[in-house]
Amino acid sequence: MDQSLGNVTDLALEQYRLNELPPAEAGRVRSALDTDASVRGRLAVLAQSDEAIAREYPPAWLVSQIRARAALRGAAVLPRRPVAGWAWPLGLAAAVLALLFTLPGSVVSPNLSTTASTTEDSRPKGVQPALAVYRRTDRGSETMADGAIARAGDLLRLGYPAVPQVYGVILSVDGRGTVTRHLPASGARAALLGRDRLNLLEAAYELDDAPGWERFYFVTADTEFDLEPIVTTVRQLAARDLQHPPGLLPLGREFGQAMFLLQKEARP
Repeated sequence: MDQSLGNVTDLALEQYRLNELPPAEAGRVRSALDTDASVRGRLAVLAQSDEAIAREYPPAWLVSQIRARAALRGAAVLPRRPVAGWAWPLGLAAAVLALLFTLPGSVVSPNLSTTASTTEDSRPKGVQPALAVYRRTDRGSETMADGAIARAGDLLRLGYPAVPQVYGVILSVDGRGTVTRHLPASGARAALLGRDRLNLLEAAYELDDAPGWERFYFVTADTEFDLEPIVTTVRQLAARDLQHPPGLLPLGREFGQAMFLLQKEARP
């Protein structure tokens, strides 16, 4: 696909649906829809999400919540640490979308750019874990694909769809071998997982200047488990070769796991 057609954000797609784009930008989106099946799929998902939101939330309530949460847009960002209270646009009109990233248990169903992987026959049967990663942009947010290019300073939001497993942990490890915990935010045991179609973590995450890559893991199980053995496994696996991202974690059959990779590109 022509590079000029790439990077169509969810916000641009929503504005296209609402006939709110300038003619040139609308033409670019139309060209992307004609040539890229994934863009067409994202547009269909946004339409479905709008219908679900309309059913779940009365318009008057949405407007009151948007006004009440408008102050959250200016939240400060701490390097490499979770950032609470950040509202992003992702569906419906721009004002409504800003609210959706702050709603607990949002009914939004995103285009999941994920990989759900593990060794053969080593995870529970049924729906498998997956990760969704969004990056904040000047125009809103964009869904990131597994293996996408990212840079130091990129601000990310992580999420996951509901799975049959009850407990889970989300970790990442970078090209220096540093492990960062995203879920749960504190404590020594796995978190009780959300049951919504999309469960967004409350805090955003800013990438630092660690070289090469950042690998994310989402590990799930039916019973509560200790975090330290998972953290140690991730750290040891990454330390074997810091030039390349680690692969699947050697975990038991009781665990499910998903991986997501970002390739790090240094800023000029």
